[in-house]
Amino acid sequence: MTYLDGWKGETPIPDARSHVANWTLFRHRARVWPTLSIATYIIRFAILIGGVIYAVRYKMQNGLAKNQGLFVFLVLLVPLVFIWLFVERAVWNHELRERGISSDGETWGTDQFPPK
Repeated sequence: MTYLDGWKGETPIPDARSHVANWTLFRHRARVWPTLSIATYIIRFAILIGGVIYAVRYKMQNGLAKNQGLFVFLVLLVPLVFIWLFVERAVWNHELRERGISSDGETWGTDQFPPK
């Protein structure tokens, strides 16, 4: 996919540029910013930082070895990240459908902006 600024996203995980490009295109089509999608994107980082802090604190309080602390971190954070990425996608699809930009059949497509 080529974004508005000409960059071609070739990474497995979308970065901030791809999100901003999609939000900008959404704004051009709907005349309003996708506030829920932006909020869930920002909350993602709060969850990650909070999860890291909790895992390190738990490791220190319980005197766990390095590998045990990593295990706690992975057990807590990995499922949470996957769930949260699903929530982000669901919110994004909800906003697209709510503004009439995509239909129910296009819910999980990667290129969700149909031609004008």
